[in-house]
Amino acid sequence: MKIIVFGANGQLGKSFQSVYQQFEHEFIFADIDELDFTDENAVKNFLRDKPCDLIINCAAYTAVDKAEDEQDLCMAVNAIAPEIIAEFCKKTNTKLIHYSTDYVFDGKSNEEYVESDDTNPCNFYGLSKLKGEEAILKHNPNGFIIRTSGLISEFGNNFIATMSKLLKEKDEISVVRNQTTKLTCARELALHTMRLISKIPKGIDIVHYANNPAMSWYDFARIVKEKTGSNCKLRVATDYPQRAVRPKYSVLNCSKIELLYQISIKNIDKTISKIIT
Repeated sequence: MKIIVFGANGQLGKSFQSVYQQFEHEFIFADIDELDFTDENAVKNFLRDKPCDLIINCAAYTAVDKAEDEQDLCMAVNAIAPEIIAEFCKKTNTKLIHYSTDYVFDGKSNEEYVESDDTNPCNFYGLSKLKGEEAILKHNPNGFIIRTSGLISEFGNNFIATMSKLLKEKDEISVVRNQTTKLTCARELALHTMRLISKIPKGIDIVHYANNPAMSWYDFARIVKEKTGSNCKLRVATDYPQRAVRPKYSVLNCSKIELLYQISIKNIDKTISKIIT
């Protein structure tokens, strides 16, 4: 297959670049420095010049707080660009895999979210990602949407890398305990995505993918502290000001992808260890 990966320089895109040689496909990697995802004509021209069998769209605006003030840019990348890609895929009968987020849910539930639960984002980032989902569902009959949460990897900034750095540099840090989620190993997600290609049926589907266990951000930070042996004091943040509202219980149920698509999702512990060593 000929596969285009958009968002090549993000955590997930770089994870694809670290594993793609394991698979006998032709890959084209593109990011914002090669293609302006907010430029409709540029996206269409790029796709016309590079016909392919599958598009994997990792490109996303992920700055949750900044999204409240950069709404046009956020919507352009997270909703309008996926719509352009979905329309192209429909016309050319090209398969599309697109990544979305747990933030399409409001986090008011006390149970893990399944794919069929009602969406209700509580911040603009989540809204933009939901609009991207809706565009794909509307325009592309061969779209596969993977919702994920808390990506971590050895590439770029992520929660575990940030905590590891702060615990070495600071005498004391505070982390919120009132938000629960799951982290996701970006490299494993990339590998499992490639293994999913042959299993994806015709038509639209949405699945959830994240590693166990579900914890608060404070508890994840505590694991990093234990693994690093840091002497930094770790405190519970009682009031941590953030521009965007966060869902309190943002936990994805991943039974569908494990049972229906026979994907075995590992515990996140080993990935955490690799990032902080």
